[in-house]
Amino acid sequence: MAVPMFPDSPDPAAPPADRPLIAGRYLLDTKIGHGATGSIWAATDQLLRRRVALKRIDIPLAMDPAEADELRERTLREARAVAALSNPHIVTVYDILAGPDADPVIVMELLEGRSLARTLTAIGRMPPEQAATIGVAVASALTAAHGRGIVHRDVKPANILIGRDGMVKLTDFGTARGRLDATLTGIGLVVGSPAYIAPELITGSPAGPAADAWSLGCTLFACVEGRPPFHAQTPLETVTAAVNDPVPPHPHAGELAIAIAALLEKSPGERAPVEAILPVLREIAADPSGIRVDLSGSEVAEPAPVGTDDPDPTVTTPSAVTQTMRSPVAAWRRRLRLRRGHTANPATDTGPAIGEFTD
Repeated sequence: MAVPMFPDSPDPAAPPADRPLIAGRYLLDTKIGHGATGSIWAATDQLLRRRVALKRIDIPLAMDPAEADELRERTLREARAVAALSNPHIVTVYDILAGPDADPVIVMELLEGRSLARTLTAIGRMPPEQAATIGVAVASALTAAHGRGIVHRDVKPANILIGRDGMVKLTDFGTARGRLDATLTGIGLVVGSPAYIAPELITGSPAGPAADAWSLGCTLFACVEGRPPFHAQTPLETVTAAVNDPVPPHPHAGELAIAIAALLEKSPGERAPVEAILPVLREIAADPSGIRVDLSGSEVAEPAPVGTDDPDPTVTTPSAVTQTMRSPVAAWRRRLRLRRGHTANPATDTGPAIGEFTD
């Protein structure tokens, strides 16, 4: 399939007859953002008469042809994996357009709303119970992805979308990789946003599920404090602080402090897995299902196009490649159970442990 080139300067006021038609079906409207791996456009599916988002994966012109083919295939493989995920908190992939000499294009649902990054810019911070609701949604999405061997690698407020109806969705799996892939950009490099990159990635380990857990912890910290835990003047200073400095105080976290502390353990082997922290977030959340976050009481600026409001852009950071270990979920369930005040004696503690589900 030959995928037409996207225009550099689209005219949103142009009549439909003068706008590009991608793959004979998707009528291009406007460019709404630029993510870590490509540009994002709003479009209309002429066949199904619905609005969609098109993400074109940009292949560098100077890239070796063999490497470009590998990147295209890798992109398609990951897009297919994400498309197979069934979770209400993951932006749905509708279609994949690809050709031998064209950049791949991923067709996704277009969510009307704003990013969490823009929301935090507008309101400063939010109550712990609302932050926990967002945490439930993101943790649910990550648990589904990790279960299929997919690591997101770039969890941050700019990649979390809040619909006009309060629905929370995790997007931009463009940097996602399978667990067995060391890095996205080759040996010795790691992709991510400095304020949300896990310490082990900077000191040598490849991205695993524990790295997503750290990024979720940073995101929850930003929700309740209005800023990520580590954010210096330069990316290098930021990642250095994440490796060397203790986690700053977070006085507005309330009950969410337990989850933040468990997710921001420096060692990936000591860090709580996302699926172990999910029940803790449900206990705290205003909406334990994570389906709706209610920010109606906050003054929020008008929505802006997704992709234009990222205060922490994704970068490529030097790194070595070593192995990473994952903390067993069962062990963390017990630790979180005790942190939440359950007794250690099974004879007197008959309720369900935090991290365990009851039917």
